[in-house]
Amino acid sequence: MAEILEIRSSIARSLGLPAQGGPTTGKPLKSLDQLSLPGSPTSVRSSPAATPAAAQIGQELQRLVSAEFPSDIPHDRLQHLPRYLKALGLRLERARQNVPRDLERQGQIRPFVQAVEDLRRGATDPAVLEKIDAFSWLVEELKVSVFAQELGTASPVSARRLQEHLELLRAG
Repeated sequence: MAEILEIRSSIARSLGLPAQGGPTTGKPLKSLDQLSLPGSPTSVRSSPAATPAAAQIGQELQRLVSAEFPSDIPHDRLQHLPRYLKALGLRLERARQNVPRDLERQGQIRPFVQAVEDLRRGATDPAVLEKIDAFSWLVEELKVSVFAQELGTASPVSARRLQEHLELLRAG
């Protein structure tokens, strides 16, 4: 948990947002509610760290490490969270250096992120939601593969594999 909070805090500072406590700030968290990132995507866009990817990375950071993250993330996925966060940090660094390349890579991911959002919007069946969650973790692995390949993935992943998985998921 300390590693997760330290990486999260580092990315928040890189985005120009104040860290909320934890190992890096030297101040202990009094509550997991402190993990809410202050400000909005708009404030991230106007920060000194602004890139076209910054607001999106801020949203992803909040989604991955929200106040509910210890209970919302299955234990078998929790062990991968530091790698997902490191990939976010690397993406932010690289996006600052090469915006067109980041936008190109984002284009590879966007259809799958949108598919997860669309699938979740209409799902209520717990078995279907479980399948959607499994697919969303594959999307996280694809993000690592695309934005921070050197970190490695937990299983083989590619856009083609995700597309096949998505077709099966949509079929029923």
